[in-house]
Amino acid sequence: MDISAEKLKRFRLLSNLSQELLAKQSGLSLRTIQRLEREGGGSAESLHALCATLNISAEQLQHNADPVQARWQRTTVISRLLLFIIAITALLGLMGQASGSSLYIYLDMMSLIIITSFLTLSTLVCFGFNGLVNAVTGLKYLASSQLYQQQATRDLVKLYSYIYKNCYGAAATGSLIGLVSLFNIYAASANTSQFFAGLHVLTILWLYAAVVAECLLRPLIYKLKNAID
Repeated sequence: MDISAEKLKRFRLLSNLSQELLAKQSGLSLRTIQRLEREGGGSAESLHALCATLNISAEQLQHNADPVQARWQRTTVISRLLLFIIAITALLGLMGQASGSSLYIYLDMMSLIIITSFLTLSTLVCFGFNGLVNAVTGLKYLASSQLYQQQATRDLVKLYSYIYKNCYGAAATGSLIGLVSLFNIYAASANTSQFFAGLHVLTILWLYAAVVAECLLRPLIYKLKNAID
């Protein structure tokens, strides 16, 4: 059962109970009370025991299903959008200079498909369809001026932190598969140019993963964590 750590502590203090007294009156161990106030969660039995002791309903002790509340200001949204455009323009300019004014070497549809598919499937497996929807719609909070709703914000931090790590997991997985294929092709044909062309594709895979993780997800995670603090 999804017991709210914040609510449990608040109701315990309102009842003038210490953790030791709450544990004794509810029949739960002190370690369980400490864990629930730190992490939340818990079983149905723990929820019912705490509700009976604190004389509250189960709904009062569980997390709210409310989404993150954000304050939107036109100046903030426009400024964030302009900063994003400037950053992307500068990045593309640097990439063009590094490649002799040609950006085509950075375009690889297969790498994009690998990254997108891996992140989509892994998020679906671990967080379900609602988690995937929250991951996509939550990107809008990059442009908000202020965020509210502590628990929902924490949930987004966990979600995006998982996806952040999976960006590099997708690149690593794609690279391993690609290397096996490249070595098999090279062993059969000894074509050096084809081998190095394949390595270029694997490099692009890591570039895409880094752009998504560092330019999009890391700033969003930082913003959400600041809202919690």
